[in-house]
Formats: sequence, C-alpha cells, structure tokens
Amino acid sequence: MVRHGDVTIDTRSLVDKVYDYLLGQIIDGEIKYGDNLKIQELAEQLCVSAMPVREALKRLQYEITESMRGLENEQDAHIRERKSIELDRQFHAEICKLAENNYINNL
Repeated sequence: MVRHGDVTIDTRSLVDKVYDYLLGQIIDGEIKYGDNLKIQELAEQLCVSAMPVREALKRLQYEITESMRGLENEQDAHIRERKSIELDRQFHAEICKLAENNYINNL
C-alpha cells in the first residue's frame, strides 16, 4: 500500500489480493476442506481473470502443504524426543540393575 496524502493506493498484485481474499474466506469458514472451488466461478465473482485465481490457489495449496509438513516434522520431533527420554530411562534402569547386581555379587 502506498499513501499519498489522504489517499491510500493498494499496489499489491491481483494474485496477492485474490490470495488474501481466499485466505480470509478459509479463516472465516466460508471455504471449507473438501469444497470444490471452480477457478472460473471465483474469477467471475471477484471480477478478475482466471490466472490470478489459479496462481492464488496454487500458492495456498503450497503453503498448506508446507505447513502440514511442518506439523508432521514437529510431531516426529516430539515422538523422537519422547522415545529418547524413554530410552534414557530404560538405559538408566539397566545401569542401576547392573550396578546393583555387581555390588551384590562383590559382597
């Protein structure tokens, strides 16, 4: 956005504007998972050509895919951390048993 005195001019590309609109629709629950989005219908609704709608949808798809991948990586890291803690506990328990048995055997 560019501001000239009292006038603010939106200088974002059409793709960015369509993207923001679609993202807002998703956040507001107007567009839901599994909805069949038709590029031409959206373009007519927004009074733009199909190209910015197509590009905005590609960008949304990419960002959603990446965010899901990030969540999976966080979950994997959390699982690995839990497994590591559990292995540490098991290792500590085994060491204690060995030390206890060694102490008893040396009596």
